[in-house]
Amino acid sequence: MASCTTVGVTPVAGPTFSYWRKDGGHLENFRSTSDLPRVQDIVIIGSGLTGAACAYYISQTAGSSSIPTTTVLEAREVCSGATGRNGGHLRPEALASFSKFSETLGLDSANEIALFEVANAEAVKELVQTEGIDCDYTQVESANVYLDGSLASAAKSQIGELARSGYDIVGKIQFHENPHEAEDVTGVLGAKAAATFPAASIWPYKLAVHLLKIAMSKGVQLQTHTPAQCISSTPNDNGYWVISTPRGDMMAKTVIFATNGYTPNLLPEYAGTIIPVRGICSHIQAVNTSNPAPVISETIKTMGIKHSPGCQDYLITRPDGSIVVGGAWKAVRPGPRDDWYNVIDDSQLIPAAVNYYDGFMQRTFATWENEPSEVDYLWTGIMGV
Repeated sequence: MASCTTVGVTPVAGPTFSYWRKDGGHLENFRSTSDLPRVQDIVIIGSGLTGAACAYYISQTAGSSSIPTTTVLEAREVCSGATGRNGGHLRPEALASFSKFSETLGLDSANEIALFEVANAEAVKELVQTEGIDCDYTQVESANVYLDGSLASAAKSQIGELARSGYDIVGKIQFHENPHEAEDVTGVLGAKAAATFPAASIWPYKLAVHLLKIAMSKGVQLQTHTPAQCISSTPNDNGYWVISTPRGDMMAKTVIFATNGYTPNLLPEYAGTIIPVRGICSHIQAVNTSNPAPVISETIKTMGIKHSPGCQDYLITRPDGSIVVGGAWKAVRPGPRDDWYNVIDDSQLIPAAVNYYDGFMQRTFATWENEPSEVDYLWTGIMGV
């Protein structure tokens, strides 16, 4: 066994079932070999987008006969963590980056971070096109919609500061400060203002799984239902880290933790630095499926709806007209903090938000006011914050 004083808590069994995983696939419970390989150059813990991307780029470093021996460990089904549970956004949000980082890092650094997000979105687009990945990648116009006057004023002030300072990122943002215009552009009832900008939406599960398939075709192994329970605190005499699993120990020269909110369970030094937060998300469709679902807006297809400081919903329109919307912080934050903060259990819903998305479309969008809808998927997921 690995020289660990304690065995870390692993992801729970029986997680809520997300819309993104409804089609599944042959990798759901896949194991490349019946027995674990005992020695590898690299072990990647986690098969979400981070782990899949690491495996993909490792597999691209050389010919398939000379890539480092690499195994991806997944505690449950493939991509069953945050990537298989998120809101489907590929959304560089410059204003949020500036407000988050400018006070502590300065405007120049905040601008670099915002531009990095834009570049990352473009890199994903190029990767999807190069590899022919079927993941519903869709370029869209996105919006931050402000239902709170103070948030609208702060966004206007932020954009003005960026414009005066000459930052290029402001050229990607259009601000609608007239409430009537904001409501007309976004379709959101009661909008005080809106900022719109280019973004994209994707089927995140399909993107990650496709990258894993490419990596596996080059020799990378995948081992599902194989949780890493602990990692040796130091390498052994031969320079290998020891990873303990219920199927036996593995040794690796390099261990990559693609574990998001679960990281402190394996690396206790990150407790208090990476906090697991339980979020909630849903899939909504029109009840009358014989007619096309109403569009939320003629131009805006994804958005963040800012109700008040710290309370928002995030939404994408799927190609079939259905809606994926998550957040529900307006309902969650007034409830018990223990329901969502420092929680790794995604097998349970957040009680305060169980009914939040019933009637959400009707009370939020003018075009849906008279359109019956149903929440056919409701799930939770663990985010690392």
